[in-house]
Amino acid sequence: MECSGTVTKWAGCVLGAEGICIMGSGNNVGGFVGVAIEAAVSGAAVALAGIGSYVKMIVGSGGAAVGDNVILWGASGRVAKALGASGTAYNIIGKAMEAGDTAGDEIVVMIAPCTNEI
Repeated sequence: MECSGTVTKWAGCVLGAEGICIMGSGNNVGGFVGVAIEAAVSGAAVALAGIGSYVKMIVGSGGAAVGDNVILWGASGRVAKALGASGTAYNIIGKAMEAGDTAGDEIVVMIAPCTNEI
């Protein structure tokens, strides 16, 4: 899939304008298409891991424990635990298979996207 802008390795990616892949750029963003398994520059093809894959991802703020549903968090395609007010709809991208307490930690995530209300 072609990317727009630089995409870093292990970043969660979403569908941008005209079907072009971009790094997730916000908290709980929708349109998830996969996780970049290699870095790519704008205009190049980016290889993505999708549903059922187990991939490394980088933790954003808030961390994640084993078994937590995770969402895209921040401007760099990182992940965080889906946690908030009851009744909040989340664009879950998968489950944490490892714990990561600090922003920047690498964890393994099982990719299983869905929208879920917690």
